[in-house]
Amino acid sequence: MRHPFWSEGLRPFFLLGAAFAALSIPLWVLLVSGIVDLPLRGGALAWHMHETLFGFIAAAMAGFLTTAVPQWTGAKPIAGAPLALLVLLWLAGRAAWIVSGALPGWLVAAIDLAFLPALCIALGASIVRVRQWRNLPVIVLVSILAAANAAVHAEMLDLWADGLMTGSRLGLLTVIVLVSLIGGRVVPAFTRNALAAAGQPAEIAPSARLAALGNIAVAAAGALIVLDAPPVAAGAAALAAAGLATVRLAAWQGWRTRHIPLLWILHLAWFWVPAGLALYGLALLGAIAEGAAIHALSVGAAATMVMAISSRAALGHTGRPLVAPRPMVAAYLLLTLSAIARVLAALDDETGAALLHLSAACWSAAFALFFLVYMPILTRSRAESGPTPDRTPDPAPNPGP
Repeated sequence: MRHPFWSEGLRPFFLLGAAFAALSIPLWVLLVSGIVDLPLRGGALAWHMHETLFGFIAAAMAGFLTTAVPQWTGAKPIAGAPLALLVLLWLAGRAAWIVSGALPGWLVAAIDLAFLPALCIALGASIVRVRQWRNLPVIVLVSILAAANAAVHAEMLDLWADGLMTGSRLGLLTVIVLVSLIGGRVVPAFTRNALAAAGQPAEIAPSARLAALGNIAVAAAGALIVLDAPPVAAGAAALAAAGLATVRLAAWQGWRTRHIPLLWILHLAWFWVPAGLALYGLALLGAIAEGAAIHALSVGAAATMVMAISSRAALGHTGRPLVAPRPMVAAYLLLTLSAIARVLAALDDETGAALLHLSAACWSAAFALFFLVYMPILTRSRAESGPTPDRTPDPAPNPGP
């Protein structure tokens, strides 16, 4: 396990997650078109919902957290055999779901549900070892994601009639809280550092109070949505959270990053947070279909933030200059087009099918480009003369004076 591929979590999880993303969406299109038939428990839609969230996004989250948490805590990196075991558990879950209809439901659940608790244990060990309790909220959010996955399996086992939708909503909105919490630190910090290095210093000092209020608002809106609160209350909360997220985004001066792809994609990813929350508010108030909001948050906010952070972190942690390879600019634009097309498909029944296929093609091409560009980078040793990777900001910094 001394190969560079197993030296840090972002290497296997970013690469395998991108490959899975590129292949799974075309497969889903073939499934719903009736061209391919697989023994899927709950059908093609259940598989698509589950695997996009608990397969692809969970892999990217694992890659980020298994690299960042040891960095935050100063603990020993999660590498070698422990990392390989986590990857094996993730792969086993994907294999079990693809033939889930041919296996006992309890066996599929046991295999698939093992990954996220194991990730919590690995991350928790890094935090407990150095007694850095302020980072425990990250473990709590991963635990909630694990509970959401269990809710989906509860429906597959005929234990909860609405487990699939409740679990999927809970999982997606938990991911958006993570995006709000961690992205809300990463985007302004990386923007400030890059502009300063380019000789364009900017006063970007995010308000800790506004950040805390914004994160609480996203979590509160998510809780009301999952708990099926009265639509007026949940809708108002979602719109309020969208407003706060917009204020935060405006303060980060994203327009100054338009010539730096590694930065503008971070701002674009964050833009989908208020956009998705606003669409959710409108959906709860009966103005639009919920699917538009769900895909704005999943394809727009979550997937775009995954690509934005992974493409940057993969360069920094392997000693490469923090300059987006040219094909990645095309990948960013393709993924953005995928998000726009998927949201519009949910809003317009007449052109929905064509837009859905366009979205799927752009999504697959974007992640295929990521895989092809980063495979040689993530499977080779770190460049010896390369720059030190920029530190990922701790989402729960020590309180200052």
